Amino acid sequence: MKKIILLFSVLLFSYIVKADGGWYGDKVRSSSTLIWTVSTTPPVIYAGDWLEGEIWLWYQDDPGLGAQFVYTINDWATTQYDLFSRGTVSGNDSRYSNEGSAIGPWETGTQVKYKIQCWHDWYGDDFYTTEASFTVQAINPPQFCSAIHDATDPDTRINLEWEKNSEGFGVMIVRKLKSQEWTEPIQGVAYSVSDNLGDGVVIYNSNGTSYANTGLNASREYDYRFYSVNNNYYSDGVSISSYTSFANGTGVVGDPYLVGTAADLNIIRYHIDPVELIYFSQTADIDLTDYSTGTGWAPIENFKGIYNGQGHTISNLTIDTNTGGDVGLFSSLETGKITGSGSSQCRYHRWL
Repeated sequence: MKKIILLFSVLLFSYIVKADGGWYGDKVRSSSTLIWTVSTTPPVIYAGDWLEGEIWLWYQDDPGLGAQFVYTINDWATTQYDLFSRGTVSGNDSRYSNEGSAIGPWETGTQVKYKIQCWHDWYGDDFYTTEASFTVQAINPPQFCSAIHDATDPDTRINLEWEKNSEGFGVMIVRKLKSQEWTEPIQGVAYSVSDNLGDGVVIYNSNGTSYANTGLNASREYDYRFYSVNNNYYSDGVSISSYTSFANGTGVVGDPYLVGTAADLNIIRYHIDPVELIYFSQTADIDLTDYSTGTGWAPIENFKGIYNGQGHTISNLTIDTNTGGDVGLFSSLETGKITGSGSSQCRYHRWL
């Protein structure tokens, strides 16, 4: 809850009105005079903030003065709302508070305008008005987000880490498969863990800075999107991709990674070591139809390893691209060899 002190000063001498208004900083008061420190910087209000605070009105030697505090959204031609009760003030230094009845929240870009309307019991109409306003700021996203598959359980667990934004807001994380589409959260709507957001699912919504995403399927590419959350209002998302490893094998001689599905074949690209040869063994015929949409299969670049197809086939390989360079299941072989695998119903199309 934002606590903001809004100060408007009104000085009355006989029938002459001297006044100043706007956003003010802290009040400084001495025993002999009233001194106000003025700040031209409006309060920083983020999407999702509730505004709860105080307004101070200072006037001099006029107990008949009355005041009303109102606010509106974007335009005074639209509905105006009472911020504090209308009534006659008393004393030379009066404070009005909406504590316990905060207003908000608002979406990014909303302009909230405040107005103090002062009047005297001698007049029927307002005789003095001053305004102040602020524009609701976008929520800053979390920082330094990462998603790395676990060293101990690389086929089922991805470790997520992040830093909160400078305001310390909590974080919501949504996960989807790389092949699926993102759906953004609706501002002002609350989401709980396991709620679906289009193809994605909410896996975390709390105040920590790390999370172990367990129980995942092996050989999958996952996308994560991290959002700062303020009272069910959301920042722009920060997207990070990661993957889980093979369910079987360690990639060394005598214990190769076992490649039995299209998903297994796809994640070979993440298991290429710049120094060591990695070993793979195909255990079944593989159909790449699931990788035929759009531009199709993304060729595995700079393959460095030993791939043994063991007499199995790879079918329905589709590549549709307008980029240069070599294409194929593997676009380039740096070191190693590929043996014992056949292909069928392959289609390559390069367009300009």
